[in-house]
Amino acid sequence: MNTVQPLFVAGLLARALLAQTSAVWTPEFSMGVQTVGAVIPSPDGARVVWTQTKARMDGEHSENVTQIWLARSDGTQRLQLTKAEKSSSNPAWSPDGEWIYFSSTRFGKEDLFRIRANGGESEPLTKLKGGVGVFSVSKDGKWLAYTSAEPDPDDEKAVKEKRDFRVLDEKPKNAVVYVLSAEADANGERKPRAVTAPDRHVQQIAWSPDGASIAFVYWHTPLVNEWRKARVAETNVATGAIREIANGGGFAGAPRYSSDGRFIAFPQPSQTPPNPGAQRIALFDRGTGTTRALEPTPDEEPRIVGWLPGDRTLLVSEAKHTGSALYQVPLDGPVKEIFSPAQGILGSVAMNESGTVFGIPHESSSAAPEAYVMRGRNQSSGAGERSQFHSRLASARQDGGLPMEVQGREVDRRTPDLPGGLPVRQKGSPDPQHPRRAGGQLQ
Repeated sequence: MNTVQPLFVAGLLARALLAQTSAVWTPEFSMGVQTVGAVIPSPDGARVVWTQTKARMDGEHSENVTQIWLARSDGTQRLQLTKAEKSSSNPAWSPDGEWIYFSSTRFGKEDLFRIRANGGESEPLTKLKGGVGVFSVSKDGKWLAYTSAEPDPDDEKAVKEKRDFRVLDEKPKNAVVYVLSAEADANGERKPRAVTAPDRHVQQIAWSPDGASIAFVYWHTPLVNEWRKARVAETNVATGAIREIANGGGFAGAPRYSSDGRFIAFPQPSQTPPNPGAQRIALFDRGTGTTRALEPTPDEEPRIVGWLPGDRTLLVSEAKHTGSALYQVPLDGPVKEIFSPAQGILGSVAMNESGTVFGIPHESSSAAPEAYVMRGRNQSSGAGERSQFHSRLASARQDGGLPMEVQGREVDRRTPDLPGGLPVRQKGSPDPQHPRRAGGQLQ
C-alpha cells in the first residue's frame, strides 16, 4: 500500500529534466520556473492545499506572484483557489474543512481573507494599516488570532503634515496579538480585540485546544539582537492576563499545545548565551508550572511539526549534514530518526490536527520540488503507542531513497510555465505518455 504520493511539482528544473530536453538554462528560462511552498493537509486528510509561485513579467509588472491551489490527497481534482493580481500566501484550514484562511496584500498591507474550500469569491476579514504578521485559527474555528504592529496616530499625522522624518531604530513598533471573530456580527463587522500589550513584540502564536489561551513567543522589541532574549508566555484570551513560561528560541517557530492541553512544547536555547543553531525542545507542564528539556536532536536545530497521536511524542524536522531529516522526540527516551531522503532537502513539514496525515515539499539538485502526502494509521499498545507512519518511513529510508521512490506512485507533475511545456517522464512508469503543461493547464 502506498504511504507517500507526490501530488505535483513546481519549481527548480533539475539536471535530469534538462537532460531530457534541448533547453539551455538562461535567466529567461529560469523565470519560467515555478516554486512550491507550504503543503497543508485538511483536517480529515482527504485534501491538501499548497502555494505555487511564478514570475510575472509583463508590461509594468516585474514580481513573483504566489497563488493557493487545492487538490485531493491523491492528486486529483486540482483547483486554483486564488487568482488575484496580488499574492495569496500562508493557507490554513478551518477545523471543519469548509474554509481556507490566508493572507494577501490586496489592500496594500498584509491582510486576512478566507475562501470556501470548494472555490468561490474570497472574503476579506481585515483591512489593517499595520498589516498582519502571523495568524492562527482556533481549534473550534470560531476565532482567529493574529499579530500586527499598528501605526501610532501621531505618526500618521506627521506623514500628512510632511514632517515624517525618523531616526532608525527609534520607537520601534511592537507587534500585538489580536483576536477576531471568524463570523461577522449583526452589522456585518468583525472587531479585533488586543489580548497582549504593546510592551512585547510577538513573533509566533498558537491556540490552546479549549480556545481559552494563546501561547506566544516574544521579543522585547523588534530590534535585530533582541531574539537572544526571546521568551515564551501565555495570554488568557478573556482577561489578557499574561503567564510567563520560559526562555524561548527566537527563530524556531510557534509553540505547540498537546491535544489534551496539558503540555506546551517549544524550542529553547541549549546554550548560554543562546546560539540560533543550538536549541532543544522544552516541555512546559501547565498543571505544575514546571519546564524541562527533552533529549537533544543531533543538530540541535529542531523545528516542531506537531504532536503525534497519544501526546507522548513530538515530530520535528531539522538539517542533517547538507540535507534534512525527520525525528520523533518522545517525552521520555532517546530521539529517533524516522526519515532522511537520500538526496535533497525537505521543505516546511506540516500535519493535520490529528497527526495522521503529513504534507512535505522535497527538492534536490537533480529533482524539481514536489509535494508529498504521507499517511499513517495509529497502532496503540499502551504507553508505547507508536504509529505505522514511523516504521514505514524507516523502511523507506533503509532502501536509500524517498518513500515515493520505493513504493509510491507519481500522480501529477508541474513543468515550467513555458509555451507547450516541457516533457517530464513520470518516475517508475514505462508509459511514454506523461503530463505536459500547455496554456497553463495539465493535459
